[in-house]
Amino acid sequence: AWGDATPAPIVTAPIGKLVYAVELHIKVPFDGVGAAAVVGDSGQADRLMNATQADLSQVGSNDSHPSLAYGAATVVNLTITPGAGATQGSGVAVIYLQS
Repeated sequence: AWGDATPAPIVTAPIGKLVYAVELHIKVPFDGVGAAAVVGDSGQADRLMNATQADLSQVGSNDSHPSLAYGAATVVNLTITPGAGATQGSGVAVIYLQS
């Protein structure tokens, strides 16, 4: 949400298990100019979802399908840039992992 410290850990992806999909569901639009969100890991912040794949300015769902398996257990992070002049914005991140 707007004002939260990021990057924020979402989940730890187990070794060798696919990250099938990432979804960002925007509940309250981010009103800052240049608002963006990415999902990835400490090595590449947008490895699973880049900023062009998520529209934070509108209520709705955004998704990516990286189908990536990590070679080691890896913390998946959400990084939010609320944008200049932001006063609001929130949503929910969902990660689909192979069981």
